[in-house]
Amino acid sequence: MKKETARPVILSASRVTDIPAFYMPWFLNRLKEGYSVRINPYNGKRQCLSYEKTRIVVFWSKNPAPLLSAIHTLEERGLGFYLHFTLNDYEQEGWEPGLPSLKKRMQDFRDLSVRLGKERVIWRFDPLILSPLLSFSELARRIMSIGEELVSLTDRLVISFLDISPYKSVIHRLKKGGFPLRTPTEEEEAEFIDLLSRLQCKWKDVNPSFSISLCAERDWESRGIEPARCIDGDLLKKLYPYDSALQDYLKKARKDPSQRPLCRCIESRDIGAYGTCRFACIYCYARFTRVPLLKEDFTKESLSDMIKNTGKKESL
Repeated sequence: MKKETARPVILSASRVTDIPAFYMPWFLNRLKEGYSVRINPYNGKRQCLSYEKTRIVVFWSKNPAPLLSAIHTLEERGLGFYLHFTLNDYEQEGWEPGLPSLKKRMQDFRDLSVRLGKERVIWRFDPLILSPLLSFSELARRIMSIGEELVSLTDRLVISFLDISPYKSVIHRLKKGGFPLRTPTEEEEAEFIDLLSRLQCKWKDVNPSFSISLCAERDWESRGIEPARCIDGDLLKKLYPYDSALQDYLKKARKDPSQRPLCRCIESRDIGAYGTCRFACIYCYARFTRVPLLKEDFTKESLSDMIKNTGKKESL
């Protein structure tokens, strides 16, 4: 590996693909080898990431069931980790094709919470989407229904609103497919926030540690909903107080400069690749054309030093 190799303390796995769902064999192999490679999506250059100093992995997934069988290996290697589990209910609309049933995902959430503890499994309902097919009241009902089941299994719910305005490929995809998704209006956002504030108060009676926060959204603290820190130094201080190397790092950790201005995450390095998630959610900014699910691809990928995109960029 070259001298300019980065040695991150925190790995993000991953904001742009689903590593627990599709690439756990690859990731475990990279842990064994001690490094991975990523192509910078902006300049096309190879980036080498050494795991020499890595203490924490933050997983992001819509189907993290494969993580259950990897927990022992991660713990044996002395790695701390927690999980953002995006558990939406857009089954009826078909906006997240390829996912297991809602019932199966909720059972996986329970299993992971029991195994890891409720403070290490974070529930995301992300993004909140409205359309002629899905009214405000129905979306609110679905959030409440899932929340009643999960509130004792997690300490956090993280929410964001759909925002496709920066992503021309997403706008084109939705128009081409006839999907009339839309971002909530300011009035609807305020109504959602008031609902979330009431739910937070209600669910704290069941789990006093429970909170709801907003990911990279404008400030709604005056209405009782705080901004999220998805890669959260305070949470890591609480989870791993005896990891001296991690605690020393957290004392000087800064806001991640590679994220959006309203993001509150501390710095990490993402090990994923655009265009490699196989769920093909219709609103996703990180997808290309749908990547075929081929068993032989998984075998090849697990031996590579990087997650490789086998799809093509969507034409505009």
